Amino acid sequence: MTRTRTSATIVALGLSILMSACDRQTGSGNVSSTPTTPTITLSPTVPPPAAPRGEITVRSQTPASPASLIVRECTYPNTTYTEMCSSELKVAFDVQFQNEISTAVLTATFYAGSQRCGFAGSASRPFAAGGHATFTMSDISAANEGTRLLCSLPAVTTRMVVQLWEVSRPSEALLTQEFINTYTFVEP
Repeated sequence: MTRTRTSATIVALGLSILMSACDRQTGSGNVSSTPTTPTITLSPTVPPPAAPRGEITVRSQTPASPASLIVRECTYPNTTYTEMCSSELKVAFDVQFQNEISTAVLTATFYAGSQRCGFAGSASRPFAAGGHATFTMSDISAANEGTRLLCSLPAVTTRMVVQLWEVSRPSEALLTQEFINTYTFVEP
């Protein structure tokens, strides 16, 4: 009997508090038939940034920045395709990433201000979750559609943006890292 009376008291107390809150919102003893929206106060603190999913670092870079890179016509083995490129820069990147990637590719894009002046890509490879891999690049394409240069030469690039991609999802980079480098693309 005491247990039932205590439960009934708790329920009555809860209803009393609820009715009191309704009275304060409507200004009367009647329950409002108009629903009210509760006031939500947002915390003034900013939530912490999302944890990084990985990291890209430069393992080696020859020649070191700053340097001039000669842009010339390049022909690739077993093809008739030619383009304007530089094969003087050899760069290796160490990549750590938390997720598995069935076919990973790393790209590097060279910018003069906001203008893209060159880009390079690595060979594709699988990437294990939580893994570490080294990607290398050596040919920088300085043209679009073969021989049309992206920038007038000489072009001084100051940023190298490196991105990790999943070949089957080319619309969104999985990881991006920017490096400050100065390379001047010049004619022979």
